[in-house]
Amino acid sequence: MRPIAWWCSLGWLVAASLAVLHAWMLHRYAVDFPFQDDFTQLLAAPGYFHYYPTWREKIADLFSLSVEHRIVTLRVTAIVQTWLPGGLNIRGLIYFGNLLCVAVGVLVIWRATTTHRGWLAVLAALLLFSPINVTAQYWATGVLAHVAVVAYAFGALFCLTRRGIAWDIAAALLALCAALTVANGLMVLPVGTVLLWLGGRRRAATLWGVMTVGLFATYFIGYEAPAGRPPMLLLLRRPFRLFVLYLSALGSVGERFDLSVLLGALMVAVWGWLLITRPSERVSPVLVAWMGFLALSAAAITAGRAPLGDEALLISRYRVYSEVALLITIVATLQRLGARGARWILPPLLACAALWFWHGWEANIPVVGDIATMQRNGLDHYLLNGHGVYYGFPPQDFGDFMLHRAKELGHFLPASNSSPAPQMAASDEAPHAAALPQLQAAPPYADADAVSVRGFILANERHAALWLKGERQQYWGPLKTQRLFRALDNSDWVIFWNTLPLRGVVPGHYRVGYALGQDPRAEVQWSDVWLDVR
Repeated sequence: MRPIAWWCSLGWLVAASLAVLHAWMLHRYAVDFPFQDDFTQLLAAPGYFHYYPTWREKIADLFSLSVEHRIVTLRVTAIVQTWLPGGLNIRGLIYFGNLLCVAVGVLVIWRATTTHRGWLAVLAALLLFSPINVTAQYWATGVLAHVAVVAYAFGALFCLTRRGIAWDIAAALLALCAALTVANGLMVLPVGTVLLWLGGRRRAATLWGVMTVGLFATYFIGYEAPAGRPPMLLLLRRPFRLFVLYLSALGSVGERFDLSVLLGALMVAVWGWLLITRPSERVSPVLVAWMGFLALSAAAITAGRAPLGDEALLISRYRVYSEVALLITIVATLQRLGARGARWILPPLLACAALWFWHGWEANIPVVGDIATMQRNGLDHYLLNGHGVYYGFPPQDFGDFMLHRAKELGHFLPASNSSPAPQMAASDEAPHAAALPQLQAAPPYADADAVSVRGFILANERHAALWLKGERQQYWGPLKTQRLFRALDNSDWVIFWNTLPLRGVVPGHYRVGYALGQDPRAEVQWSDVWLDVR
């Protein structure tokens, strides 16, 4: 085998290993239970589609605004899935969205020269599979909105570079999918129009121009700004500040505001160099179009989120736009510099990306575990008594109603991945109290039937228990644990969670405590939380 071919094959092997790691993480932590906006964006859609009696009402609901977005593709995906065996599967939707992420990476990598693709695949995997994208990986609404819109838009622009009626129809359909996923998906339309015009396809460009004007004119009909959101006019009076915020959105892969602004400015500078210098060495039109879509998307996100503050532009679900923009910038730069430049640029880029991936892993894997325990508690509590556990959104009554309706209609019938928790055991002997600083518990959720708890153990300790201490009686029950793989040695962290039935617990006022170890003689750290068992 030639040295270059061997080296490329090694790159593909490393990229495949990172993909397998990501798939294993999704299998380990993704949960088949709706989370926050999933209730209104996904779980509600099949119910409303069933409820409305006429097709006119069904279609009107499908195309209705969700704040400033028309989330038609999310609603249709949820509705179609309920027609399949097993009904709505949140975990399956997460897998589908992550496959779209892989498709985006493959599309971009294939625009590079053959000799660079293997190690660019590694770079793409380090960027796109990083846990800094947690809410665009493990949250169904996040991945079906922000990853999917990039996939649809890139597919549409790619199809426009091909000739033939089938390609033109596919481009139009994918562009509509992008626009009807989230509002920034509209940006594929002006970019596609310019791409066609510059490619000499004036008639097709005119048709796309008409479609652009029509969709932009009608998309936001009925939109009302959320109460309490500061007006955009205040920021428009400070254009330099607005431009800095735009740079932070474009470079949000940096996570920190200052680093994100720096990365955004660097990408703008590189593209200025690529487009202005050496006109005889044109950058691939589809790369320019993809970057144009991402640049306009960053502008749209800035317009929508800037009034909420700097941090609103840096949240996890928006980083995929920045990561793909960075990847495209690197591919275009390597095209311009050629093999000699790639030998100088690619190794340090890969080293920096690997360090960034590991830093993002250590910092964000606890967030992955936290979201997983929230959803596992919600699922287990719902399976026990029909009441979910919700964090911030939705309200309890609304969430329970949506789950109850979905169950009645046969749309959502989840099953637990583990056996039900046993009844809490009584203990006549009071356990020894001790400080356990490595144990960090979130506030428990309790109702008449059960108590759900979750948290972290900042040590590689696999056994934990919940204790309830009353005036005359104590009870304890085992907690489920799972290693986080935040570190590779015995300093690793562990997540714990469980939903324990209160059946058999004598009514009374109980103090909540946590123990490391599942034994009546274990040391217990008592919290300041008390439960009333009735």
